[in-house]
Amino acid sequence: MISVNVDASDLHSVQRTLNATNAQIDRAAVRSVNKTLSWVASQGRRLIAGANDLPLKTLKGRVRLGKASAGRTKGSAWFGTRPIKTAYAGSPLQSIGGAKVRGHFFPNAFVARMPTGHLGIFKRRGQARLPIEEQMIHLRESQAILDDIAKRAPDRLRTIYAQELNYELNVRGF
Repeated sequence: MISVNVDASDLHSVQRTLNATNAQIDRAAVRSVNKTLSWVASQGRRLIAGANDLPLKTLKGRVRLGKASAGRTKGSAWFGTRPIKTAYAGSPLQSIGGAKVRGHFFPNAFVARMPTGHLGIFKRRGQARLPIEEQMIHLRESQAILDDIAKRAPDRLRTIYAQELNYELNVRGF
């Protein structure tokens, strides 16, 4: 989980310098935290999907945002990094040595449609016909990607905060 928060004591010096009201500071802080969280989520999804050769829509439901609100200038982004079923990566194809989906190859596996209608890539556990287990795509490098984004998030927060405070002072005005 990546956590982004704003310390109110840092903002009071900005308030005195720019003659901003507490309400303007709070509104700018909440919007900047929420926009930073949206940026973190989109960057995380984009980079993880690219590193694992997955469609972006596969990771859509694996990101949860805890947005900031009035009186609460903290937010969090949660990323689900558990393995993904191969059916969500695209259309599986059977080949001579196994099965594949996008850039992922599973040796000695086969494509099958279950009685429930679920299409996936499966592999036998032993010599017998059953049991079989569904193959999964493990998200590689996801922790390193999320750590990199977490390091860049404070700079992004400062940039967006400056833009939002400028909006509050010069456009909205009250």
